[in-house]
Amino acid sequence: MYPQQKLFLYKRNNGIYYIGIEVDGKRRWRSTGTRKKSDALRVMSDYRESIAVVNGHIKLGALKTKVLSHVKDHYRPKTYEIYKL
Repeated sequence: MYPQQKLFLYKRNNGIYYIGIEVDGKRRWRSTGTRKKSDALRVMSDYRESIAVVNGHIKLGALKTKVLSHVKDHYRPKTYEIYKL
C-alpha cells in the first residue's frame, strides 16, 4: 500500500500559484506557472495524475479514472453508468 500524498496550492507574493506536496514528512514545491487559481487547480489535477504511478505500479484510483474515461469515450452511456457502479 502506498501512503496518501497531500497536495495543496499556495500563492506566493509574486502572484504565482505553487503546488505543495509532502514527501516523507518534507514539503516540496512545484510552480504551476499561472496566476489564475482555476488554471492552477487544473495543473494540480494533472500533476496528481502524473504522480499516481509509483515504482512502476499504478494506483487503483488512477486506474479507475483512466478506465472510466476510456469507457465514456468508446461505449454507450448506459454501459458507462454500469462501469461507474
